[in-house]
Amino acid sequence: MNDLGKWFPYSNKLRLTGFVIGPIIFTIILSFPIEELTFEAKLVLGLAAWMAIWWGTEAIPFYVTASIPFFVFPILGVAEIDKVISAYGDKLVFLLMGGFLVAKTIEKVNLHKRFALNTLKVVGTKPKNIVFGFIIVTGCLSAWITNTATTLLILPIAIAVISQVDVAQKKQFATCLILSVAYAASLGGMSTLIGTAPNALFASLSESLANVEVIFFDWMLVGVPLSAVSLLVLWIYMTTSTKLDNKKPVLKNKNIITEELKKLGNWSKNEKIVLIIFAATAIAWVTRGLFWKDLAPFVGDHVIVLVAVAALLLLPSGNKRERLLDLRTASKIPWGVLILIGGGLALASGFTATGLDTWIADKMLFIGDLDYFLIVLIIVTITMLTSELMSNTAVAALLLPIMAVLGSASELDPILFMAPVAFATSYGFMMPVGTPPNAIAIGSGHVSIRQMVRYGLPFDLICIPIITVMMVILLPLVWG
Repeated sequence: MNDLGKWFPYSNKLRLTGFVIGPIIFTIILSFPIEELTFEAKLVLGLAAWMAIWWGTEAIPFYVTASIPFFVFPILGVAEIDKVISAYGDKLVFLLMGGFLVAKTIEKVNLHKRFALNTLKVVGTKPKNIVFGFIIVTGCLSAWITNTATTLLILPIAIAVISQVDVAQKKQFATCLILSVAYAASLGGMSTLIGTAPNALFASLSESLANVEVIFFDWMLVGVPLSAVSLLVLWIYMTTSTKLDNKKPVLKNKNIITEELKKLGNWSKNEKIVLIIFAATAIAWVTRGLFWKDLAPFVGDHVIVLVAVAALLLLPSGNKRERLLDLRTASKIPWGVLILIGGGLALASGFTATGLDTWIADKMLFIGDLDYFLIVLIIVTITMLTSELMSNTAVAALLLPIMAVLGSASELDPILFMAPVAFATSYGFMMPVGTPPNAIAIGSGHVSIRQMVRYGLPFDLICIPIITVMMVILLPLVWG
């Protein structure tokens, strides 16, 4: 991803097409006469279309596309340079960065692998039980580690288990397990603010556009139930649709999990220290909104995780002259995602500064007159379908500012329009480009694109009414 040479647009027809069409669409929008829009507003609209095309076709690396507003907005007078810079250095960017650094330290000491293997040891060796164990492990890890990293960590364990399956069920079991891991990584990321990038983007824009501070605990009041129900539905759907026979164990070597645990050995000092720091961070995040937020208003969720990062940087590891978190480990976090978040915030600020969000919302005002259930249903459906074609963070960046204004124009709180977008971006199961876990699943060699569409499309359709009903109930209770 960081090798720009691999992203040269001429190496792929789709990328080449997107690379050429993006600027063309931008030029057409900029030259098209729209009386209600100023030049700056048309500029932002054209740039949003250009970025959406490049994000959707992956014409160039997504973080390079996300950096376009940094250069264009100040030069063409859309926003002042200091405001654009502040978008890329937003406190939610630091929250996500801190979460990445803590997650990388967990990976470094193999804490994630110990947790995964111990969970799988409990569930047994019957196929449905194994799939259930992997879904729980993946969902829980993805709440604290990015869905991409979680998939990359869990998939090798899943493939090792598949290699031990009896031939009779191997094909259908492999399809079920690989897709379940990919889908569970996306669904688990909904649980917390650091689980996936759109969550943090929503938290930042809700404060700047809707004047509502989304704290860690408030998000979890909605995210955890949504994630838990979705993961349960995922297990029932995948094991049923693949017709797994659960009458007998499927593993040739029933001790494979125990053997992997033996390789890890006893708990190391590093594992214990990292576990304590991680647990303390999670407790501080959860209790802040419940007990001590007003006592220390200057301590935000981003400050909590940065304190944890500082502790990991200072505390020595078991190796001589080495810290628990070193620069080599820190350099491996997905820095491009942080730029993507900043680019999304900058693009959203351009929508607001030029009045473009108000103009688009005016064209969609009819939605505000509908029943709230239908409003959420429409927003969820649009978001999910769009997320199948481009990155979920890009979708959130494009839709959240529009929904904020649309909410302001109605009698409802803007956050009740924005939240469905943030949550629905995690539901894209049909196409490899929808989410990184989908692409990783295809890359495993055990699942084809045709199989992903076959199982992903029905699951999309099943999830739309489920999450719509849950959000209609939960969102007003938390933010109404």
